[in-house]
Order: sequence, then C-alpha cells, then structure tokens
Amino acid sequence: MDKNIQKIVAALVGAGCVMASAEAEVVPSVKVQQKYTDNVYRQPSNEEHSWITTVNPTIALKMQDGNNQYEVGASAEAGYYTVDSRNDYVDWAGYAKAGLEFDSRNHFDINLQQSHGHDEIGTGRT
Repeated sequence: MDKNIQKIVAALVGAGCVMASAEAEVVPSVKVQQKYTDNVYRQPSNEEHSWITTVNPTIALKMQDGNNQYEVGASAEAGYYTVDSRNDYVDWAGYAKAGLEFDSRNHFDINLQQSHGHDEIGTGRT
C-alpha cells in the first residue's frame, strides 16, 4: 500500500480512537462456500472437474462523532481447488472512508480503496 494512503488511514483510525464522544461498531463476518464445476479450465474438450472451497472473512469498524462518520474495513477471499493446488488464490481488499460535516452547507467526503485480485481460471486474462 502506498505510504501516503497508510498515513491517511492511520490518521482516520487515530482520529476515531481519540474522540471521547464517538460511537464505534465492529462488524465481523465469515462466509464459507463449496462449489462444483465440471469444466474448471473452460475448455471445449478434455474437461476437468473440481470442487472449489472459498473462505471470505470481512471486518468493518464504523465510528460516528456527531455528524461526522468514519469507516475502515478489510476483506479477503481464499479459494482452494481439489483438481490442482496451483489454482488456489487469495484476494484481498481494504478501504477507509470519512464523511465530515462542518456545518449545514459544508460537507467533505473522502474514500480510499486498495485491492488485489486474480483472474478466473480459463478466462485468458493473464
């Protein structure tokens, strides 16, 4: 992650942590899914079947201080194939956002995102 983005995220998180009147909510979740495909490589012949297990944990920290709102979060997805472990992957994403209301006419929103993904097998987008 870019050093400037890290500094901004740290400032947002730090600002939320030192606000005495702020309300905070932590929202964790985990999703586990099992899928089956009869043509994992999307080939017209010599199809290979595979079970695919995905695990998707997420967490969000939401804070509010008066009319100002802050949120940071992260998620990941790990995919595991039975046909060939070289196809396994881990994707991740993180974000930080803030909505600052100075008065009824002046509002400032900032959103930062960073992610890393993969191309699905057989799509040819490598």
